[in-house]
Amino acid sequence: MRDLFGVSLRGVIVESRKILLVNEHSEKTWETPGGGIRHGESIENALKREILEETGYDVDIIKPLHVFNRNDYIHILFLVKLIDKIREPTDIGTKIKWFSKKEIGNLLKNNKADDHDIEVFKMFINGELE
Repeated sequence: MRDLFGVSLRGVIVESRKILLVNEHSEKTWETPGGGIRHGESIENALKREILEETGYDVDIIKPLHVFNRNDYIHILFLVKLIDKIREPTDIGTKIKWFSKKEIGNLLKNNKADDHDIEVFKMFINGELE
């Protein structure tokens, strides 16, 4: 039997007026790091694990930013703070890059931003996440 919906957790990391994004396995779009919850895992542990796997960073979760339902998934985006880079990403093939407001604007204009991040990217461009 199929689950009624899935859950996607994403971490929004903003430092020095830039936002950290990932591109997994040469996908066409850039997105905030994150992923799903494993059976028995808390939301906090799942998000921290996913960010560590994709970026190598240990983080603290600050607060939820945006929640919505799309394509049978509930997407929950959290503002997170970097603690330390503790290793290289374990998700082979994932690119990591810091983006400025102008670069995020270009991603949106050129359809290179993942659709679950669009509202948060608009908040970033408008200065609401500094």
